Amino acid sequence: MTAVRKVRLRHLLLGACVVSAGGLAFTGAAISSRQAGPAGLIVFHKEGPKYGDGQLFTIRPDGTGLRQITHGPTSSVNADWSPDGETLAFSHYLPHSALVSLMNADGSNVRAVTPEGFQDAPSFTPDGKALVYTRDPSPSEDGLWTIATDGTGPRRLTANPFIHDGECGCDGAAKVSPDGKTVAFVRIKRDNVTHALFSIGTDGIGLKPLLPYTLVVGNHLDWSPDGKRIAVTIGVNLAPGKSANVATVGPDGKNLRWVTRFKGGQRNAFVGGYSPDGKWLVIRIDQGATHGMYLVHPNGTSLHRVYVSHDIERGIEWGKGTS
Repeated sequence: MTAVRKVRLRHLLLGACVVSAGGLAFTGAAISSRQAGPAGLIVFHKEGPKYGDGQLFTIRPDGTGLRQITHGPTSSVNADWSPDGETLAFSHYLPHSALVSLMNADGSNVRAVTPEGFQDAPSFTPDGKALVYTRDPSPSEDGLWTIATDGTGPRRLTANPFIHDGECGCDGAAKVSPDGKTVAFVRIKRDNVTHALFSIGTDGIGLKPLLPYTLVVGNHLDWSPDGKRIAVTIGVNLAPGKSANVATVGPDGKNLRWVTRFKGGQRNAFVGGYSPDGKWLVIRIDQGATHGMYLVHPNGTSLHRVYVSHDIERGIEWGKGTS
């Protein structure tokens, strides 16, 4: 498998999969569109016949102001907000490479950060001066790296030990804790079979498993603004009759709490990110060919829809942007 295909395979794992969890049923009464949400701006990418591997959009948390901010022919996906909400880091898929790039929140002033190669899924450090991202130095090597936003000082953080003839083993979905000390990330042992949640110090020391491979953790996550919880998707294994669900866990891997509790595989929930004030999560809920973006409190209450479409929305992130 080529490195470009490997990067794109990892991108496709960002939420298309499903899981098991039990409990509370989803009721129509819990949904109402256009409920007022808190401040900020949500970024995400759409996939579908019109968008290829993906183009980036922004939308307000109340579901208004949908705006496409990137346009082909190449794909732009997996964006992350700078702490001040003025800049987006994103993955820019080119015909023979995949770069980490920056742009203004309105899609203007695009500039590459990483050199030619195969990079994906950037995330800002809390001070906004550096990025953590996935890099494939060769078709059989994958890990997390950091780099300054001016493109200087690239440094390896992790090396995924699982190699299957160019298939993932991949380390991805890296997010830095609000105190800037810890990187939480997903380590893929085998695609759609064994995905675990790990953490490591931003100095590259202290690798620690948080959730086991058997939970098949989805390749997208977010820290709560106070650093006390990590939001994840559990069970992205496409198992028939099982449903994907959003949960949160402590930074020590303990005290797992369900945000959604779907059963049976008809509805599936995938995590996006916390609101800037930490009082909400934005998530995606799929039912058949319909994909909805919802707000919900981290304890699972006040679930309501803000956007629905037949395209697939991935890489959902909530920041302080106002464009």
